[in-house]
Amino acid sequence: AATPAADPEPRISRRHAHRAGAFRSLGRTLERVDASFALSVAVSRLVVGILISHVALTIFARGPQAVRPASWLSGFSTWDSGWYVGIANTWYPFRRSTVFFPGYPAAIRLVHMAFGNHGSLTTLALGIGWVAFVASVLVVQVLTRQLCSRNVARLAVLLYAWSPASVFLLAAYPESCFVLISAAALLCLRRNRLLAAALLAGLSTAFSPLGICVAVAVGISALTSRSIWRALTLSAVSIWGITAWIVWLNSRFHDPFVFMTEQSTFNRHTAPPFSGLVGAL
Repeated sequence: AATPAADPEPRISRRHAHRAGAFRSLGRTLERVDASFALSVAVSRLVVGILISHVALTIFARGPQAVRPASWLSGFSTWDSGWYVGIANTWYPFRRSTVFFPGYPAAIRLVHMAFGNHGSLTTLALGIGWVAFVASVLVVQVLTRQLCSRNVARLAVLLYAWSPASVFLLAAYPESCFVLISAAALLCLRRNRLLAAALLAGLSTAFSPLGICVAVAVGISALTSRSIWRALTLSAVSIWGITAWIVWLNSRFHDPFVFMTEQSTFNRHTAPPFSGLVGAL
């Protein structure tokens, strides 16, 4: 009797093989850029920040200028944080609130809706910022490791995470989200993925006007393309966030640049780039 043929080995589809290869490549990249160091820096900075905030609230609550925090998270939700959370709750009720760009409030609102409109907006805002901070440290490590030596990349991550201004990376501010998106866009540029870089650059312009700097980087890289139309398309995509913002402002307040004219209500004034530095010098 003929021996029955053995069952053929299961085939792996091209899509699954590509996905598995991508995960292996990601794992090798994380190992090469010292991801454990970046994560330890980010988590330690976050833990120390939370402890210092809690201690500060405890000390000042007993002083002559008594502070009555609503919760132990209150130290991270002062100053402009209230504006972002308020905008997430009531979407731009008046002109003055347009000074604050819509990316962060929109993220808070979307996450709040994803949770069925449960939970505190302030808590969600901090959660988004903290997750973005940890991820941004990792992405900054990956980016700088491609440009510099391992020691220099480690130093860059330490300076980023522990600089005095890093307090705003832990507060309910859009800074950590903006750095994460901007660094990811530059990383895509580094890997010559121009469309992904343009999309991320456009997203960064919805979080901060400084995203224009990332868009300029995308535009310069796009100019190396042989197709002028492709370069123009990528340049336009890289500012989709602020473009949509301006169009909405024109529809809502009949002034596409109301966010600039309202700066004076916060004792701030728009000025040409680097004019502050020139004035200081």
